[in-house]
Amino acid sequence: GFQTGQTMHQSFDTFDVDPDALWGTTPAPLEGEALHVWRMPPVADPRCVARLWSVLSSDEQRRAGRLHREQGRSGFVIARGALRVLLGAYLRRAPDALGFEYGPRGKPMLAPRGAPLQFNLSHTRGLCVLAFSRRRALGVDVEALDRPLQVGPLARRVLDPVEHDALLRVPETQRKQALLNAWTRKEAFLKATGEGLGGGLREVPVSLAPDEPARLLGDASATGAWDLWALEVGPSHVGALAAAAPAMPARAASA
Repeated sequence: GFQTGQTMHQSFDTFDVDPDALWGTTPAPLEGEALHVWRMPPVADPRCVARLWSVLSSDEQRRAGRLHREQGRSGFVIARGALRVLLGAYLRRAPDALGFEYGPRGKPMLAPRGAPLQFNLSHTRGLCVLAFSRRRALGVDVEALDRPLQVGPLARRVLDPVEHDALLRVPETQRKQALLNAWTRKEAFLKATGEGLGGGLREVPVSLAPDEPARLLGDASATGAWDLWALEVGPSHVGALAAAAPAMPARAASA
């Protein structure tokens, strides 16, 4: 894996894996405050999809069955199956033996609550990203740059006035990417806090210009408690990772 991300805190390790190679994967040790990010294409041959389907819970299988488009259904099966396989590899447990609980706004967590691994995932056409940490609450979001959207109306919905001014300073050809930068950073943060989209995208001001590092721009008490990074996800996607800042070690009492 390679290191990425700009922050005062340590960054994270990134790993690439293909769905059909998941079963033989032994993750590097994940200890302390470390963060691991896995990147994966959400496409696989039918045998691999069937094998990942077999580790899903009946509830997850029902959710997959409700997705009408084949691409969306297999993407969901691959993402959730990969999540189970990687969680199982970190925890040395069978992927199909893991249970999930959901926070009030739908954030998944291992059951029983307080299990020693935090995780989050996001998938879009062409890319799935999964993030893991022993101790740090985290959220991840990825979007495809070619997704159809109208920049003006979406910007008015998700940006506060200061962000909107920043967007207008970006060259017009880069505004869609800047808006998706903002979207993924806000959503990663709201997923990390457990608020989800109900938390209000306009309430989470972020940097968005393509040449700026990812940053939370709110008041210092909030921004100091969280780290935010842009993810390196290739030329066709943008992504973001948010994580609770590492716990500060207790200072030794002075003699």
